[in-house]
Amino acid sequence: MIETGHPELSIRRQCELIGLNRSTFYTEPTGETTFNLKLMRLIDEQYLRTPFYGYPRMTAELRRQGYEVNRKRVARLMQKMGLQAVFPRQKLSQPAPGHNSFTWSPDDKTEFIVYHAWPPDKSARLMRIDRLTWQNGKPVIHGPTWTPQVLGAPDA
Repeated sequence: MIETGHPELSIRRQCELIGLNRSTFYTEPTGETTFNLKLMRLIDEQYLRTPFYGYPRMTAELRRQGYEVNRKRVARLMQKMGLQAVFPRQKLSQPAPGHNSFTWSPDDKTEFIVYHAWPPDKSARLMRIDRLTWQNGKPVIHGPTWTPQVLGAPDA
């Protein structure tokens, strides 16, 4: 990116052009300390046992083991390692592409199956609604009730 022996542009000018401080160019990156490496190993071992621990619980666990650690340090190390607590995320009830749901007409006399589909750009949700009846305990789908139409993406 920056050429130290450039015939026309000085290092100062090159740093100026790309918006980099010269001190940043000259500073050698330092690796993690041995203590941080040890903490990272302990965090990794604990994460394998309890992947649902976020940085607050991980900090408490390290303190129980006798390590004086700050929650910010543990959060930074976990982020650097790419570790994140495993737990259910929001919007789990929204239909995924290719899934369907069932609904009744307002008068509760007719059951419908609703097919949901999202195009790759997520611009609009495609839906198809078919009338559904049951014969001998098996569903019978009676083709589309109306022509498929494009609906705008829901407001989040």
